[in-house]
Amino acid sequence: MENTNLLYQADAFQVFQNQMYNSKEAVINCPKGDICVVQDLETGLIYNSTFRPELMTYDENYENEQAVSEIFQKHLASISNIISSYLGATNIVEVGCGEGYFLETLAENGF
Repeated sequence: MENTNLLYQADAFQVFQNQMYNSKEAVINCPKGDICVVQDLETGLIYNSTFRPELMTYDENYENEQAVSEIFQKHLASISNIISSYLGATNIVEVGCGEGYFLETLAENGF
């Protein structure tokens, strides 16, 4: 790790925060990876130098849908109002739309 500055380090960290498990044992034995967040001193890029993509296996037990929360739905409605007030309702691009709930909400509200 030449030319980097260590920012944060943790060992045996749970890989997924949104994985659903069927038992306590499954949670205890879930995939874990080390975290070594560094900053490249030449480019300024910040990344996990110990990232192991082979641990990132998404399956039917991965769940990160927030739209089921009434509080989150209200939050998105307030964001929709902010967008409408400051940007208008045309020429909008939704980046990283996940399951598309917010995009659908915008479309339903005339965006």
